[in-house]
Amino acid sequence: KPQTPNPKPQTPGLYLLVLNQIYNLVKMVKSSSKRMNLADVQQCLFVFPHLCLVIGSLVLLCVSFAYNVKVRKDAIELKSSFNDLVANWDEDMIYGITNNANYVLPTTDNYLKRWNGLWPGTVAGCHCEKANKAKGVLKGLKARSCKTNETKTGCSEISSTPAKDLNKWLNSEELQTIRIKGTSFLDNNKQMDETGKCRNPSYTNCGSLSSKAKGLCLLNKYGACPLTDIKSTAQAGYTPVAFNGFTLYTSNSQANNPICDAYIREHHLCFVRSSMPLTPGRSKYDLFNGDYKNCIEDKTTWSLGSMGEKTYFDLNNVNYKGLTTFTVDDTRSWNLLNGRMLDWSPGFSDTVPTLTAKKDEFEVLVSRFTTMVIVYSIAFALIVISSFAVLCAVFNKKRVLFKVLWFVKLL
Repeated sequence: KPQTPNPKPQTPGLYLLVLNQIYNLVKMVKSSSKRMNLADVQQCLFVFPHLCLVIGSLVLLCVSFAYNVKVRKDAIELKSSFNDLVANWDEDMIYGITNNANYVLPTTDNYLKRWNGLWPGTVAGCHCEKANKAKGVLKGLKARSCKTNETKTGCSEISSTPAKDLNKWLNSEELQTIRIKGTSFLDNNKQMDETGKCRNPSYTNCGSLSSKAKGLCLLNKYGACPLTDIKSTAQAGYTPVAFNGFTLYTSNSQANNPICDAYIREHHLCFVRSSMPLTPGRSKYDLFNGDYKNCIEDKTTWSLGSMGEKTYFDLNNVNYKGLTTFTVDDTRSWNLLNGRMLDWSPGFSDTVPTLTAKKDEFEVLVSRFTTMVIVYSIAFALIVISSFAVLCAVFNKKRVLFKVLWFVKLL
């Protein structure tokens, strides 16, 4: 006759030990045929309160650690958003446009910067056509690789795609902006008084005195002022710049402030230039990289032309066909967009250095949060280990050892 195996292992794990103790105590309390003696009562009074205390402290520790990690992530996003907010302040002004990548620059201060779009890239994904409750599979697109159970039920892997600049515009033209170093708002905002007059005779006011910013004072050595307007149709006094199949018209009159932004984006340009815009009514594709949730349309920017999204993507060889559920057609358009310098009153020029210095303060803040997370992680690991040791002492009724371990944990 075979022996009946003992269902209770000789060396149970901690979780089995905990469950066994709870089972025995509950059975002891519920049993009407057994009367609890003093030792049983003492065991209940010793085990249950400390069990609740240890488990409760671990739960609170897990919650506080998760919150700490989240706060660090939020601090990083805040730093990034602020840096992007003031990045436009440091953009040099545009003095001309060309399609010639080998354009001969008149001085060493001049440089070319592409007027291009951006494919943000995508993370790897997993798409399941249907759900399978038995195998724990949910229908839809997930921004991660497929798990084993999802692969077995026929879910498809979606490869990631890298971010890339989209340089080609109409008729494969690659547009360039001609800029001069040291002409940004940040470099020159202190050169003007509150009336719009340049403080130094070596500077000339380029822009509109009727605007809030009252123009921008730039060094005379740069010659003519930067461009203050670009249009897609002919205007009196504007200079035509011919490209393959289309012409743009530029002006540097004092009727407007200088232009520093040139982008190609879907539908519109965001106030924070690094944010990614979407056509109204369109939702972000789940696998896209980039910040799509914080885009506020900058109404001061304007479009010089548009191109259907599919046409634009195909022209720039965007690998979108493998992205399941991502719809691409020419009903949505990408626009050739311009934006002027920050319209900041010269009466508040003293606040600009204070605001830009916040970038360094955010760097320090993120660094401190990172250090705190590392220290917290080490403390978290040590406390988890000590908590398990305390539980072992509790369930083995080693009260002296329990008190020692608890004191160590408190330290």
